[in-house]
Amino acid sequence: MKRKFRPFRLFALVPAIGFILPGLRAQPEYVSQFENTTTEPGRILALEAIVTTPGGNINRFQLYEGVRPDTSNPVPYLSVPNGTSIRIVTPQLQESVQYWSRICNDFGCTDSQTVTITVTGSDPGLFDDAAELGDGWVLSDWLGSVNLNFDPWLFHAEHGWLFLATGSTPENVFLFDLSTESWFWTKAITYPNMYYFGSNAWVFYFEGSTGPRNFVNLESGEFFDLD
Repeated sequence: MKRKFRPFRLFALVPAIGFILPGLRAQPEYVSQFENTTTEPGRILALEAIVTTPGGNINRFQLYEGVRPDTSNPVPYLSVPNGTSIRIVTPQLQESVQYWSRICNDFGCTDSQTVTITVTGSDPGLFDDAAELGDGWVLSDWLGSVNLNFDPWLFHAEHGWLFLATGSTPENVFLFDLSTESWFWTKAITYPNMYYFGSNAWVFYFEGSTGPRNFVNLESGEFFDLD
C-alpha cells in the first residue's frame, strides 16, 4: 500500500528545536515618533508613539529628560506601554523641555528621537525685576530683602526660611513658612496681605516686624504673633 504524503509542518518543530524565524528575532522599532509641540505654561500634555515589536512584547521602557543619548535624567512616566502604543504624560509644564525614550524586548533596545516641547509666553519670574545686592541677596520692590542662594528655599530678612512653590509668579505666590510649618498665599499687588493656611484666614503682616512677626487676622480683627 502506498503511504499518503503529509506536508512538513515547521511550526510544530519550532518549540522542540528552539528555532526562531529571523524576522522574529528583532528588537522593537518606532513606527511613529513623539511629535514636537508647542504649549502654554501650566499645561499637562499626553504624547503618543507607535511601535512594532516583532521579537515579543516590550519588557522595559524608560523616559529621559534631555537630548538623546543622555541618560543622566530618567523621569517617571504615567502610562505603561500597551501593545503597540506608548503614551507619556508630562508634569505641569512651566518651561520648555526635551524628552526621549528607550524601549526594549528580549532581543535589544531602540531609542526614540528627541522630542521638544516649547512653552511659549512663560510667566515672569518672581524676582525678575528685583535689584541685586550681592552674595545672593536681592531686593524685591514688594517682598523685601531675600537671599536666593538656596533655591527653591528662600531666606527672607524678616520671615526667615520660606519654601517657594514651583511655578510661582508675581500673580500667584505659594510660600511654605518653615517656622510655622504652614503655607501662605499672596501676590505682588496684595502683599503684605496674605492668606494664612495655618488659621485659614486672610492676615495682614506688619512689615519690619521680626522675632516675632506681628499679624492681624483681617476676618476676626485679632492680633497675633508668629516666630
